[in-house]
Amino acid sequence: MDAIPISIGNIIFAFSGAAFIFLMMKAIRAMTHVLRQGTGEMLFEPNQREDILKNCYKTFPIERMDFGGGILQRGETVRITTDKHSILEGQFVGINKAEMVCIMTDKSVIAQSIGAIIEIQCIK
Repeated sequence: MDAIPISIGNIIFAFSGAAFIFLMMKAIRAMTHVLRQGTGEMLFEPNQREDILKNCYKTFPIERMDFGGGILQRGETVRITTDKHSILEGQFVGINKAEMVCIMTDKSVIAQSIGAIIEIQCIK
């Protein structure tokens, strides 16, 4: 049999292809974990609150939400009960086209799938 010469370029190409596949698998695994869990939570420092809130307004641009016959407005304080019986309380930020609701607590931003929400109460 004849030996097939392998150049440095072939080795670099194979390495970069393997690294790309590894990173894609890692990203898909992280996304499926978040979707399976139905919620995503991001912690932040108190001095970052305004910057994060501005970014959340861009990510969750829809300001009003109709849920269970009631209408929620951006900025209202809400209590959300999920299908896993967890209770989330915070300021309603908005929703997006992917049907994710965003609320901001004192220490974190939480995105919750609308499909996993059982009840939303407005706290006054």
